[in-house]
Amino acid sequence: MRRILSSGRWLQIRKTRRKNPIFRWVSGGWFFLLAGVLSPMARENALDFELTRIDSGEASVSPYWGYNAPKLVYDGEHFFTVGRWGPHPDVARGVVYRSRADGWEVFFEWEGLHHQPGMVLLDARRRLVLIHARRDAGPRILHQRRRGDPDGFSAIALPDGLDRAGYIGAAMDGGRLILGYIGRPGTYSFQTAWVDLESGSWSGPFVLAPEQRSQEPWTTWLYPLIVPDGGGFHLVVSNNAYRSPYYNQIVYLYISFEDPASAVAEVVAEVNPWKRNLAFAQAISRAANGALFVTAARRLEGGKNRLVVYRRDPVTRRWEEVTAERAGVGAVFETPGRLWMSGTSGPALRLYRGRDDGRKWSAAPLGSFEGFGLRNSFFLYGITPASGSLIPGEPCAVFSSGTLPNAELWFVRFNTTGPRPR
Repeated sequence: MRRILSSGRWLQIRKTRRKNPIFRWVSGGWFFLLAGVLSPMARENALDFELTRIDSGEASVSPYWGYNAPKLVYDGEHFFTVGRWGPHPDVARGVVYRSRADGWEVFFEWEGLHHQPGMVLLDARRRLVLIHARRDAGPRILHQRRRGDPDGFSAIALPDGLDRAGYIGAAMDGGRLILGYIGRPGTYSFQTAWVDLESGSWSGPFVLAPEQRSQEPWTTWLYPLIVPDGGGFHLVVSNNAYRSPYYNQIVYLYISFEDPASAVAEVVAEVNPWKRNLAFAQAISRAANGALFVTAARRLEGGKNRLVVYRRDPVTRRWEEVTAERAGVGAVFETPGRLWMSGTSGPALRLYRGRDDGRKWSAAPLGSFEGFGLRNSFFLYGITPASGSLIPGEPCAVFSSGTLPNAELWFVRFNTTGPRPR
């Protein structure tokens, strides 16, 4: 049973069985926290982790569907994430969840979500920014005017020309919110625009890739990944070549705020989409030394999906494929002097350690995920500074589980700062 009392109060979740001895009941209710402490089942030297179920409910799509849109931020005191609940594609409710020391609580709710879930970011003053697409309309952007106030959100007015936006990607550059999306003219024309949240002043929209349907493969840039950097931002998109689930290219551009039209596209990966191949970008991360990492799904003819990491060297500015792993969806995270990558893997998660400046990756040993009740894991989002988030000292992520229409939202934090494995 799932019952949300009201904004800012505790979730009530009934657990029907209690077999795992590490269940901990909190706040006099039924919410439970699962911690991946070392146990007899855990392998020697395995890294510790904390696993928390945030919420569950009925949904027409996974609340974390989208790959490209930020779903987890940290303001130095609390983590925030978002959910999308409702059995119908065009009528859904959005929820912002806030972490507490002993679980998660509902912080804010809003109506009017359609097929695509919302996203959450933080401005330079650590105030929340919420975004979601609307069918045949511009996006809704809600900005929190007072940090910590669940009733202090107001809508950001949209500029002329932003009357449609789908498959939205977003990033925060201080007080500047950057959007990438498909819209008009041409329905699938890829555009970008940015706004100063304090003044409400917009730049754009700028068309970066006009819709192209006169020859194959089609030009349809979807699922944009954005990382601000200096006088512009890094952009990665996946091209849907035809009316099929197959993506034939991963494309990279650096967009200058001063001259967006000067951007030159680089092909990160390319496959033949008519032979059931796939090249699809999932997440982007920029390391402190300027190296870029893109995690992606790649499938070659007759094979299975693999998690691939593409690295762009900060000196040569060339892309190289540096690994292919068994996980499904991955995200790179940097702590001082070390790179990590979390990833989904059936009813469990994986964690990889980067070596040689991210040119090599190896699986880190983790304790067992048995007993947590995970049926599967997918749509993982790692925390990233591109969302405006502060970065905790350990890798964190949120991910989906369950089988639609029943969905669960989970949070994981890996203890990589404890004793080093031998």
